[in-house]
Amino acid sequence: MGPGRTVLALVASPDTAAPLGRLAGQLARHEAGDVVALSVMALDGQEASARGAARTAAAAAEEAGASARARAVAHRSVAAAVRAERADADASLVLMGWRAPDDPGEFGGLVDQLVQDAEAPLLLVRPGSAPFQRTVVALSDDELLIPSDSDEESAAVASTPSDPETSAHDDSSTRADSSTLALTIARALVHGGNGQALVVRAGARRLGLPEDAGLLEGPIHHDPRPLEHVLAGLERPDDAVIVPVAPDAGTVARAARLPSVGTESWLLVAIGQRVRPHAPFAEALDATPVPDEAAQPPSSRMVIVEHGTSGHFEVVVTVTGVGLEADTTVAHRLGAVGTPGPVEPRASADHQWLEGSVVLEATSATAAVGAVVSAMDRASELHQAEITYHVRALPEQQ
Repeated sequence: MGPGRTVLALVASPDTAAPLGRLAGQLARHEAGDVVALSVMALDGQEASARGAARTAAAAAEEAGASARARAVAHRSVAAAVRAERADADASLVLMGWRAPDDPGEFGGLVDQLVQDAEAPLLLVRPGSAPFQRTVVALSDDELLIPSDSDEESAAVASTPSDPETSAHDDSSTRADSSTLALTIARALVHGGNGQALVVRAGARRLGLPEDAGLLEGPIHHDPRPLEHVLAGLERPDDAVIVPVAPDAGTVARAARLPSVGTESWLLVAIGQRVRPHAPFAEALDATPVPDEAAQPPSSRMVIVEHGTSGHFEVVVTVTGVGLEADTTVAHRLGAVGTPGPVEPRASADHQWLEGSVVLEATSATAAVGAVVSAMDRASELHQAEITYHVRALPEQQ
């Protein structure tokens, strides 16, 4: 069973009780599960307010199609109360509201305690201003790699990012678990009628993809730029952005480093269960090969533009995971946003791919990539592909 079997939704404010309860209900409904809406009050706290928040969340979960019950408990420690309720309900997921990450304080301590307990995965939720219509899974190896214990190891990681055996601790299953949690949640939300899903991958490719990545309809869009630039070109106010984060002692610090998702959008931080792996790295992560960057033509290894002003940009796309007969589809989608170049097959000793380009006018490099991603995502023939984007600004003609 997945995370929706029994969702323990921790609600601390009447203002967010309804959206948190509704989301918990959507996740539970996908697996015919149930929701426990929990409100924890201090020993001298206001009982009426706590009970009201729990009942509001439970009612919203029921409206979303799941069975739910409300629980309001008095305890001197929120973490201890959550642990007790989690064990009592045999919860498969703990869902809790998300505060501004720039001042974690007591909230950050609570999250770190729950992560270290490793009894269930955790989903931090910052509700948006309105119901969401699209789910964006934003994968970034920078948020999934668990730091080494020493500076020497960290230096080795930086110098050999392509070697999974030295890229981090052997917590490979925790990395896969966070990504799998994010993808599973996205699948549940999409199947529940919350619009479409978009899977994006930011930064360098140092980890394999979890097998669940192929279960969502649509390609995987890889942009080597930092996550904040990738999301800036794609995000919509009606998005729910799900970012998987490694479950380690610095989880809150990692969340604080996440790009500032627009205040109108939903932000979900998926934190997998902290478990030590008993299987090799290759068994925990998808071992599907990706093209060797050095084997690709120079045109696809451009200088990455992180910022840019209005002008003309060339976006080069590299498409793997589909047959070479998809060249017509790629050319058609590129032509929908600008002036396309030829789409040509490429190959190395181990794999083959398609490469094409398009020139378009945009307000920035980020906007240019965003336009191409939106066009490519609509092609059903590319649903099993991974598409990598490189962008450069073109000199303006005098």
